[in-house]
Amino acid sequence: MYNVDMFTEAGIELPPTKAEDAWTYDELLAIAQKLTKDRSGNDATSPNFDPENIQQFGIHYGLGWNCWYSLVLSNGGSYLSEDGTRFTLNEPEAVEAIQKIADLINVYHVSPSSAQATTLPSNSVSLQTRRVAMAINGSWTHADLAQAEELNWGVGVLPILKEYKSYFHGGSLVIFKSTSNLEASLKLHNWIINPANQLDLHRGLWIPQLASWYTDPEKIELWAKEGEPGRPVGFQDAVMRSTFEHSEPSPENCIVNFAEIDAIVSAALDNVWNGTMTAQQAMDEAAVKAEPFIAGWIY
Repeated sequence: MYNVDMFTEAGIELPPTKAEDAWTYDELLAIAQKLTKDRSGNDATSPNFDPENIQQFGIHYGLGWNCWYSLVLSNGGSYLSEDGTRFTLNEPEAVEAIQKIADLINVYHVSPSSAQATTLPSNSVSLQTRRVAMAINGSWTHADLAQAEELNWGVGVLPILKEYKSYFHGGSLVIFKSTSNLEASLKLHNWIINPANQLDLHRGLWIPQLASWYTDPEKIELWAKEGEPGRPVGFQDAVMRSTFEHSEPSPENCIVNFAEIDAIVSAALDNVWNGTMTAQQAMDEAAVKAEPFIAGWIY
């Protein structure tokens, strides 16, 4: 997500909307540097830039797994090994991706640290008030952006290291095999996952779970019609198609004991985001602590 006017005023081409045109990390960094300004108006490429007094950030890169994991996947990394027996966020592909995000904060000063982020309003307000020019976060933010009538905003595809990767992030609906009401449970499940029954929620907050809603033109128009609130020009390519066509399993939904493992990883990553540890050091420590919880993939 980005503030269109901030790009236009800086003379910078708008972010790409097609996965095949996605910016590399280096391209993203160069643009974020130009869009990061200190209180004296110096951008992050200037020798006079003051990282202690930043007025606007070029990008706000979300620091939850649901934001950084796509870059790990893009670099060929993963949470666990393919057979689900090993923690692999401490392997080179994942470590490189995590470190590059940390470098946006601690080396280049184009994205806020965890501490700095606490002083910022929500993504939608930060974009509207020009505290940030771009934000990487979930598409649920579009529901808020749809209400920001004075904000000229757009969407682009995620940055890449090697290849474009994304995932669907959301809660899981579970029917226990011990249920004595299987038929009724299935009926409720099928009603809930059918976007036709909650179209208002699928026009900004949610995105569909059913594949036909990404391929059937009539269904696409019901929830992803560009020009509608929360659906800027480019949405169908930048969000809908790029996710549907390049999606990997979400670790939250597919890893046994994910909540326990993620708590360990998130605590370790706090040290990376604040610059007190390298990604390698933090993930090596996390690997040891997570070992007792490694129990494979669910699918």
